[in-house]
Amino acid sequence: MTVEDSELRLIYITPERLKKSKRFLNKLQKAHALGLFRFLAIDEVHCCSQWGHDFRPDYKFLSVMKESFPDVPIMGLTATLTGSVLKDVREMLNIPSCLVFKAPLDRPNIRYRVLLKPSSGDIDLLSRLLTVDFADQVGIVYVLTIKSAESLWGSLRGKGVKAGLYHGSMESKDRSAMHEKWSKEKIKVIIATTAFGMGIDKPNVRFVIHFNLPKSVDNFYQESGRAGRDGSPSQSILLFNFDDIFKVSTMAFTERSGIDHLYRIVDYASSVNKCRRSFLSSYFGGNWGGTVTCDSNCDYCEGSLCSEEMEVTNAAKEVLDVLRRGEEEEVNLTACKLIDSLMGKGSKGLSRSKKLPKPWNRVNTSLLITKLLIDGLIKESFHFTPYSTISYLKLNRGVRPKREHILPSVHSISYNQR
Repeated sequence: MTVEDSELRLIYITPERLKKSKRFLNKLQKAHALGLFRFLAIDEVHCCSQWGHDFRPDYKFLSVMKESFPDVPIMGLTATLTGSVLKDVREMLNIPSCLVFKAPLDRPNIRYRVLLKPSSGDIDLLSRLLTVDFADQVGIVYVLTIKSAESLWGSLRGKGVKAGLYHGSMESKDRSAMHEKWSKEKIKVIIATTAFGMGIDKPNVRFVIHFNLPKSVDNFYQESGRAGRDGSPSQSILLFNFDDIFKVSTMAFTERSGIDHLYRIVDYASSVNKCRRSFLSSYFGGNWGGTVTCDSNCDYCEGSLCSEEMEVTNAAKEVLDVLRRGEEEEVNLTACKLIDSLMGKGSKGLSRSKKLPKPWNRVNTSLLITKLLIDGLIKESFHFTPYSTISYLKLNRGVRPKREHILPSVHSISYNQR
């Protein structure tokens, strides 16, 4: 790369490797002096931003490239970029006056659905989807952690469901072998963590299922977008369970904007009164309306959501009252213990004399708490133990309740499990 007749045309290097290798940087300077370094492309450029969903600290080192090689054009590429992240990336890379080209965000051939995942029977639900709804079709099932990937894979095998397994702790040769099997359709379904992402471009993926709540809308959009790249009808299904919020939040709260990102995908998952595609378009600052419509290609617009409108003001006040009593009595409440108290169970001091009246049950009570959490009336407080991180729910005293939270109102509660 440092001789004029070099046959090298493309060099691939990670930001992490670039930062550590002064020898490579020295050779890059020599190549630049010879007129051989003419273009810099940065893939997954959203990783530069601390506001992004997948921030990698060593991407910040790329800021030196414009300073060291001011005449070398820079191109950044990403599938997921919000307005705030774009602004941050421009500043970080020292390219404030760069041109921005955006492709349409909407994937009209993907049908977006959210299903409530039962606390028990979640494996049966997934098994039914794989063997009935998507029998003999190519797809990906994303899970959040390596442990859950291995557990889910084993459970599906026990039910006779054939699937592959892919995660970052597998040997490189084993990952490559599994990728090849899936690509050649020796196996149709792969259970994977987010490690199954780079270079995945199989055209005929008919479905992507998120078995766990992703950390962000960005992650969700990027992963679900691996379906239907041949333009044929495909599906994105997110299995949503109230408990998943707190499993993810205990991992995300240490990340900058981690909780904000999480609550946006929770908003997407728990919403029953807005088009899924419109939500995604708005999140990324896209244009929606006019010629860009859903055309009944999400569960809300096609009318398949089973929901019921309920008056929630009194129940919401009771949630806040229980949390207030908990603080007064110095009792920490997890989400599970809060629901127990609202159902008339749990510690005597916090339990109601009688539980919330019908039709309030654990499912719709959990969705009400989700709404209060998203709206900021309650918040999570994280505590460390020697073995884990625990999320407790607290009143958010810094937020003044909005009028609609005080006066009688109705709120849609979803019961969709199909």
